Amino acid sequence: MGRKGKVSFEEKTRIVEMYLNGICSQEDCARIAGVTKTSVQQWIRKYETFGIEGLNTKIKHKKYTRDLKESAVRDYMNGLGSLSNISK
Repeated sequence: MGRKGKVSFEEKTRIVEMYLNGICSQEDCARIAGVTKTSVQQWIRKYETFGIEGLNTKIKHKKYTRDLKESAVRDYMNGLGSLSNISK
């Protein structure tokens, strides 16, 4: 079953670009969009990782192999990066 975002693709793009251009802080951007600061942080991370298409709501959840998941856990446990960076 697909997911429908509460905030449109266009609004997410506008908010992320406002933040990246220094127009507003993450807190201010969250207030403007009516979402939590964590949501704005996730949008920024997706935008930086996947580009503008990363802000599109996905139809299905992405599936990862067991090996990839275990590798990510090992990397995190060995201090090879932050959770956010390893997740990217």
